[in-house]
Order: sequence, then structure tokens, then C-alpha cells
Amino acid sequence: MGDGSLCYACGKRHDNARMIDGMWLQSEEYRRACEARFLLTKSVRWRMAYLDKVEEKRGNKAKRQLMDDMNVQIEKAAESRK
Repeated sequence: MGDGSLCYACGKRHDNARMIDGMWLQSEEYRRACEARFLLTKSVRWRMAYLDKVEEKRGNKAKRQLMDDMNVQIEKAAESRK
């Protein structure tokens, strides 16, 4: 992304993109991490409904990936508390 690639979210060029936690801010990896962190702020019932919609719209593989991404965020939070 630092080379001025097009943003996944808005389609514009961001020459000043930067990294956080080793991820380009406009990368798919960062988008997935943000979505996982967002979901972890919601109730379990809300998350399950959201995950069902993800499966319906993006497929089972995407749902499983998002669940894995949430687990990564939970592990990161646990590590930061040590």
C-alpha cells in the first residue's frame, strides 16, 4: 500500500498510507481485523446473526475466516493483558 496502490475501501490512491501492527491500513488484512474487532464489541446473539449473514452473502469460507480473525483478536487482547 505504501507504493500508492488503490484503497480497497474507497478506490482512491493513498500515497501516505501507513502500517499499524505490521498491516497496511488499507489492506484486506487490516479490513478483516477491523471487522473482527467490531464484532467483538457486539453481543453473542448479534454476532451470530451477523455471521449467518456473512455466510449467506460471502459463503461459509468467509464466515470461518471471520471467526478465525475474531479468535486472533481475542488472543492478541489476552497477550496484551499479561
